[in-house]
Amino acid sequence: MLLASLARGIVEYGADYGRGESLTGKTVNVEFVSANPTGPIHLGGTRWAAVGDSLARLLEFHGAMVTREYYFNDHGSQIDNFAASLFAVVAGEDAPENGYGGQYIQDIANEVMVEAMENGDRDPLEPAP
Repeated sequence: MLLASLARGIVEYGADYGRGESLTGKTVNVEFVSANPTGPIHLGGTRWAAVGDSLARLLEFHGAMVTREYYFNDHGSQIDNFAASLFAVVAGEDAPENGYGGQYIQDIANEVMVEAMENGDRDPLEPAP
């Protein structure tokens, strides 16, 4: 009976039930879901997007000014190591130190080579003219 009474009170109060002001005047930066271009997409990225956005909404509900940052790692040494790993696989070599391994690297390298051959592109291992 107590839970039914609580639920009824929440519904009657409306959409502002639980709203607070404890974070009014504070700014919070919520960083979440760094998309990883060097690995396969997985369910964790989706789950953490929902968790990060939900957390930001709760902070706003309590008065905070929230900025959301979603990072996409599309440059730097991470991508350089990824590219070097792909080249190594195509050349029949082991991945370099700090490189990436795994079947997905082989799969991507194979896909790139097939597409290059279908398009009549030059062999990526040959020096540019």
